[in-house]
Amino acid sequence: DLVIVLDVSQKESFSRKKQNRDKFEKNAHFLQTISTTYRKLAKKYHWNLVNASQSKSLVHTDIMKILSKKLAKL
Repeated sequence: DLVIVLDVSQKESFSRKKQNRDKFEKNAHFLQTISTTYRKLAKKYHWNLVNASQSKSLVHTDIMKILSKKLAKL
């Protein structure tokens, strides 16, 4: 199995999507709780954490590196 968590700060998330947020996206405390939980799970289960605050091309590059390493082990 392969799990990749795209981690983005709450501030960055809000700057990217300013309108049409659903009820969960509008709740800053809820988003912080979810973010913290996913980071803990990623650490506990050795999931891959990608800094999604980067540009799309850098996020893509990071994901491709993770996939390449995983596929090389098969």
